[in-house]
Amino acid sequence: MSMFTVCFISLGIFGGITECLCESILVNEGSSALLSCINKPINGKLVTVRWGKDDRIFIAQKNVSRVEHYVMEGKYSIDDEMKYLKIDNIEPSDQGEYTCTAEIDGEELDKSNILQHTITLQVNTSHQVERGNATNGGEKETRGSFEWYIIIVVIIIVALIIIFIVLTVVLIRRRKATQRVRRRSSRKTDQIYKPVTSNQPPSKRGRKARNKDAREGYAV
Repeated sequence: MSMFTVCFISLGIFGGITECLCESILVNEGSSALLSCINKPINGKLVTVRWGKDDRIFIAQKNVSRVEHYVMEGKYSIDDEMKYLKIDNIEPSDQGEYTCTAEIDGEELDKSNILQHTITLQVNTSHQVERGNATNGGEKETRGSFEWYIIIVVIIIVALIIIFIVLTVVLIRRRKATQRVRRRSSRKTDQIYKPVTSNQPPSKRGRKARNKDAREGYAV
């Protein structure tokens, strides 16, 4: 008869705290995880909890008097009831086997009063990469949109300047043309109403004709 051990794996999709009572958990890079040591104190006599990683490298310890010691503060912490080890800002280097050792107060230290729990922590780095790609893509898209916005604004400004110059030239030409038309009109008006005068003396033929007309008038 085969036996299967079923372990619930929490992916920590939202980057929050992952709590799992299994022997193996999977968390996303950059998130936090809670590694379980025990689910309740043993007859209220729990004294010391020690945590090690990979071949029992010491990383954290806390006892019933709340005395704490950590290899790296801020990264590791143990809750007040000493049930969990919290690891913040998970990195690929955090992957490995974590061992919890709980020693019971008031009893001789032997296998019956020492609780050990080993948890394998696996780090999912693909989620961080995808999130980074999405962020970079969003930044590139935003940057590209901003650049296009600047280009459009520059084009609009240049177009307005060109339209202003063209309208100014057209108005100047129209004003000059109107002034020329007015000048021509004033010249024609002066020519129509100007009296005709001549400083030339009357010709001899004209005097003779006038004298002849006068003599004929007298004769009559």
